[in-house]
Amino acid sequence: MKKFITFLIIIISYTSYSQSDKEKALQYGREGIKLVDNGKINEGIKLFEKASGLDPENIIYPYEIAYANYMLKNYDESISICEKLKSRADAIDEIYRLLGNSYDVTGNQTKALEIYKEGISKFPGSGKLYHETGVCYSGMKEYENAINSFQKGIEAEPNYSSNYYDLSKLYYFSEEELWALLYAETFINLERNSKRTAEISKLLYDTYKKGIIIKGEKEAYISFSKSPDLTADKLLLFETNYEAGFSLAMITADDKSLSLKSISEMRQAFFKIWFEKGFNEKYRIGLIDYIRDIYDKGYGDAYDYYIMGYGDEDFVTEWASNNKDQYRKFEKYYIANKLKLTNDNSIYRGK
Repeated sequence: MKKFITFLIIIISYTSYSQSDKEKALQYGREGIKLVDNGKINEGIKLFEKASGLDPENIIYPYEIAYANYMLKNYDESISICEKLKSRADAIDEIYRLLGNSYDVTGNQTKALEIYKEGISKFPGSGKLYHETGVCYSGMKEYENAINSFQKGIEAEPNYSSNYYDLSKLYYFSEEELWALLYAETFINLERNSKRTAEISKLLYDTYKKGIIIKGEKEAYISFSKSPDLTADKLLLFETNYEAGFSLAMITADDKSLSLKSISEMRQAFFKIWFEKGFNEKYRIGLIDYIRDIYDKGYGDAYDYYIMGYGDEDFVTEWASNNKDQYRKFEKYYIANKLKLTNDNSIYRGK
């Protein structure tokens, strides 16, 4: 079952006549959410119904009832409520998201996709609806359509993390693992310290280990992408330049053990090459500019160990213990400086 973040967005018009009722409704709504979050869903529904009775114009209360029914697997009830809500002038994208997922989970993917499409036509900037479209296609094993949907989601809402999450996993199992690297690192920076962050942190480390091939002192190469081709007409390919730069960083590295420390050293050498070659001007990638700022501040080790740390937790724990001051400074900087992407500097393979 897909996960939702239950929310309560209240816009209250205070008048002498209705203020008291709306305040009571707001209180019921907040209490209802607490009950639902604690697994007392039926009790929560009763409070949402009370809230809706006091503030019948507020669309959020019936939405919460629909969501609660979804959690109870009362999908027909959830669908019935959302079908009515989506025609309202104050409908929000979350209604289409919940309605589409209700159809999806009951096996009606065709209807789910129809609902997501309808929602996107009304909310073209909703990365959520593109993401749910991609999840639906993934469930149908239509992976190219899924990838296209997730990429459109990035274009629509560059700072919405879930599209990067699913793309990183899809590309991890492809021949274009370079994109798993980029999507995974972007995701980790946009969604920090969640369960999904831990999952993708390990995936990022594993992707580097898969793509850096060390067979001996005289045989080592990079295999992040099937696309690179050094023939004259393809010299400007992003994948080619990326692999060529990382190959140089790998060849000149003293440590080729593929430990977390050695991969971090290769990364730092690679990004130095990337900027020396001027690729930052040719390819405007917000993530790479962001990494450069962190490295320039002297936090390269701490940052790399953070983003790939779940690949070798024991090493990171020991390093952080031995470098408390350095890690504390990085933490302070990192908390204050978040990755912010725009349509101009976000990256996706179809761009």
